[in-house]
Amino acid sequence: MAFMSKSEQLFCSHDYQLFANVYGDLVHDLNARTVLICKKCGKRKYIKNYIEAPINYNNFLRDCARYKKTGVLMIFPETVKNQKQYDEIFGIRKDC
Repeated sequence: MAFMSKSEQLFCSHDYQLFANVYGDLVHDLNARTVLICKKCGKRKYIKNYIEAPINYNNFLRDCARYKKTGVLMIFPETVKNQKQYDEIFGIRKDC
């Protein structure tokens, strides 16, 4: 997935796909239950409806924060909720 600058994202004709579900207090903070992501530019879209997605967004954010601190990318098993759905959407996952 190629990431673009904010100005390039403005002109992207977004092609959103399911990305993650939001749980707990973060639902109220984001006012959303499901996160979609554009395949072309990486822009995230937060929607109020719950649609089953393969990733736990709360754990994903924790993994990102850990990566920012340590510089070591580790995706923990509890982050990917549904391995089959993940593989269908994003392709085969390679464990870290």
